[in-house]
Amino acid sequence: MPNNNPWILTFSGLTFSPLEPLSYQIIIEDIAHSLSLQCRYNGHCNRFYSVAEHSLIVSSALLKGTNDKSLAKYGLMHDASEAYLGDIVRPLKYSGLMEGYLQAEKKIQAMIYMEFLLDPVEPEIVNEYDNACLDAEIKGLTKFKGLGPFSIIKVHPSFEVTLTPVEAERNFLRKFNELFI
Repeated sequence: MPNNNPWILTFSGLTFSPLEPLSYQIIIEDIAHSLSLQCRYNGHCNRFYSVAEHSLIVSSALLKGTNDKSLAKYGLMHDASEAYLGDIVRPLKYSGLMEGYLQAEKKIQAMIYMEFLLDPVEPEIVNEYDNACLDAEIKGLTKFKGLGPFSIIKVHPSFEVTLTPVEAERNFLRKFNELFI
């Protein structure tokens, strides 16, 4: 077990310290599994909607909108650090209360990008598409409609049926193999 730093046990059985992450502990199966079981919006949506499914939608939107496979890779992996830290809702995440979390997230996310041969500096367009998906999700998955558009980019995913965790994990790994291998 790690020293006195906080740690988690991953799906593959490794101990992972978010404050002292080691690149060899970044395993795509751990990321896919964890993200497929985490519900966006802290569960405050109309149906189960995983971080893995959100990542698939961001990746597909980027590929469709830019025809750039590299950007689609970023889209798939943009929330991968949440596999090790958990998903925190935006209003809380950026409230000023989560400074340590944000530092750990930035460090782990950069390490994940480098582990999968991406530049650790995420292109701004990825954030723009993430916001576009957030806007579509709020309209399609919550009862709250008053935030207005987060983005001028229009993304039109269907939320009539969302993926089960097993489907989200399988599709995430399939998309990873298509993009990275």
